[in-house]
Amino acid sequence: MRCGRTSRPRRARKALQVYVSQLRKLLGKERVVTQPSSYLLRVEQSELDLARFQRLRAEGRLLSDRWWLDPSYRYGMVPFAPRGMTAAQVEQRCIEARQRFYSYSSILRRSLDFQVNSRTVFMWSHFFSINLLFRSEVLQRKGFPLGDEAYVGPLLKVASASAIAS
Repeated sequence: MRCGRTSRPRRARKALQVYVSQLRKLLGKERVVTQPSSYLLRVEQSELDLARFQRLRAEGRLLSDRWWLDPSYRYGMVPFAPRGMTAAQVEQRCIEARQRFYSYSSILRRSLDFQVNSRTVFMWSHFFSINLLFRSEVLQRKGFPLGDEAYVGPLLKVASASAIAS
């Protein structure tokens, strides 16, 4: 099936280029590399979640090896013993960061990004409605279970880290 040429692919391409440009400003030009048909994000081994998980486990700071399956784990809980502050302090600071991010002044400031969030009236209105929804949920999710507590079916099987790496 052939699709006629429209301006949509150009707009999508331009939006992607804007996002990549912003990512390069945030992370550094050397970390986001342009490939012939894609982009490559260079990360250090220590920046990967698996490496951090293994380090926390080796240091005895991981509260549970499978915390995401622990029925007592709740949204917003810190699954490891932090250094320099308590888990409760980390949880509180995360809430405060989300409150600042979803404050009216932050939503308004971010809505004025004419390259992305307010490129069209449609995008601008959806940006506002989504952010206002998330603003109302900052404290509502705290303490919720990660899944459906009533679910009794089988859990998905996950490949081991060594199988994923090969």
